[in-house]
Order: sequence, then structure tokens, then C-alpha cells
Amino acid sequence: MRRGTRAIRDDAHLDAGGRWSVAGLPDCEWSVQLRSDRYAFDPNRVRFESGGSPNRLVAKATPIGALQLHGTLRDEQGAPLAGQALVCYTKRSESMGGGTPGRCRTDDDGRFRLDAPLSPGEGYTLHLVGSSHVLRQEKLEGHSGRHDVRYLVRYEDEADSDRALELVAAPAAFVRGRVLDDLGAPLPFRWCELKVGGRAMAYTYSLRDGSIAFPGVHAVEGPARIDVSLSVGDASSEEFTIAGLSEEVEIRAPATGRVHGRVVDAQGEPLIGVRLMIQNYHLDSGRQIDGSWTRVMTDRDGRYAFTGVAPTGHKVTLLDAQDDHLLVSELFGVGPGEDVEVDLQAPAKN
Repeated sequence: MRRGTRAIRDDAHLDAGGRWSVAGLPDCEWSVQLRSDRYAFDPNRVRFESGGSPNRLVAKATPIGALQLHGTLRDEQGAPLAGQALVCYTKRSESMGGGTPGRCRTDDDGRFRLDAPLSPGEGYTLHLVGSSHVLRQEKLEGHSGRHDVRYLVRYEDEADSDRALELVAAPAAFVRGRVLDDLGAPLPFRWCELKVGGRAMAYTYSLRDGSIAFPGVHAVEGPARIDVSLSVGDASSEEFTIAGLSEEVEIRAPATGRVHGRVVDAQGEPLIGVRLMIQNYHLDSGRQIDGSWTRVMTDRDGRYAFTGVAPTGHKVTLLDAQDDHLLVSELFGVGPGEDVEVDLQAPAKN
């Protein structure tokens, strides 16, 4: 018996009687998945091994969107919150597989009615969008928020159109900051994580000026910090407490450098449009630090430049059209903010 993955019919449809069949499968482990914009299936996926007696999948189909969530949204003092945008997500709508989130706004009395993409008993989450508040819910066993701080801003429940929801929202905390290098220059487009107790709470990228923002998070107990991913290692902010409505944080990271040069052939003529790769190495041991790499191409004069180069050891590799290594430079170091020139001459062709 061998196991594998193979698509049978991407366009397979159920017939008028809700049936579908396929025969002549090779001896593999197969997965059958049911998907529809109009129905939720239970179960929606079954794995089985072909061969032997026929395998049967019996699923229950429930119309999606026929369920309405309703209730009220109030603040912690019991006052209604008007004009708040609520969004309902399911596991289906959060996945690439599809499903359209349900949306609504609360009225002047904080009441809402939301046509949700749900079947009865299906799990869902509610979010406030573009609000100065975040939903507050005591997380019980079985709630994702019991163990995952990312779910603290979500209301979690199972769909029941007969039960009115009494939602409570607390003032949101806003964490802002900037990512700078040791020389005070901004570090743009870096992946940043807001962590509480070592667990990721929210994510973002730094903007062109190095600024970052985590809007609409809970003011929670425990030390928080912001981690920034760099080309070599990470940088972290000092620990702080998300206590007020706004927190300002600054993260300092080692200043990066620049590596540039010119690439010529064996006769000294510039090589135009060839690719080069830079990788990180330990200066002392000469061993490669990680598997990360960056590529650039030479211009009309055979010149190239790598920016944002980490302050550590590096090698520059000249690549051919098949990504084979034509030439690898000697190991060299780049200091914080340093500009290093590395010229390369390709070997003569045989």
C-alpha cells in the first residue's frame, strides 16, 4: 500500500440526488472534501484508503447564511455602543477555502442583527472593526483565547439564532512605536510581533519611516515586548506594560550596511543582467549562519548593490542561468553602517 496525494476531479459535482462516486482509484490514502458557498457539511472532509469494500461518505448539509445572530453591545458601564462595526468569521471564512464574513453595525441602542455565514451549532468569532473598543469575554476551556492571546479581542461562541447575545466591549489599547538602527535611521518593512508573556498577540510590518502600530489590543497583565525580525537574528524592545490607552515604544536594532561592486568577465568587460546572491556567515568560524539569502542583478555597467546588509560576515555568489555557482567571493565582514565594495571577475568559459 503506498500513500500519496493526487487530485481526482476539481470540478466534481453532486447529482440531483446529492450523490457522487468515483471508481478505479489506485491503492493510496485519499481525502474527499465537500465544499459549497451555500451549504456547510458535517463532516466536510474524510480520509480513507482505496481497495477492498466500497468506501461511503455520508454528510449532513446545512444551508449557510440562513442564521441570524442578534443582541446588544454595551461598554463596561452598561451604556450602549452605537455605530460599531461587527464582523463574524468562521473557520471556513478565515481560510483560503472561502466563505464570506457576515457584517453589521449596531444601532443607537447598541442592538444588532447580523446575517451570518453559519449553520446551527457551528463555531464562530465576532470582531469589532475600526473601533476604539475591543470585545471582552471570559475565556473558558474550549475557547481558543484560553491559550492564545490573539483571541482575546474576539468573542467566541457556537451559532444559535434563538439566543440573544449580550456583548461587552472594553476601551482598546493602542501600541505604537518606531524601529530604528543604532545610528537613528528608520528600519522599514520589518516583520514585528507584539508579545505578552512570550506569546504573540499581534503582528505588523514597520512602515517606510520605521513606524509601527498595533491598534485595538487588550490592556493585559504581564510584561509585553515587541520583537523585530532582522536579516540576522532579532531585536527586541524593552519590556513594558500595556496599561493605558496608548503606549509608545522604541526598538533599536544594529545598523545595517551596504555591499556594492562591479562584475566583469574574463576580459574585463561588464557583465550585464547577471544575478548575485549574498549570504550570512560567522566571521570567526567561516560557517554559514542561516539559510537566508538576498539576490540582485547587475546594471548596464555591471554594477550591483545590496542594501540593509546585516553587520556580520558575508559571501557574494555569482550565479548562472541555472542557479549554479560560477564564483564565490572571499569571506568579508560588514560593520554597522559600513559601505563595503566587492568586485568580481567571472572565470573564462571553457
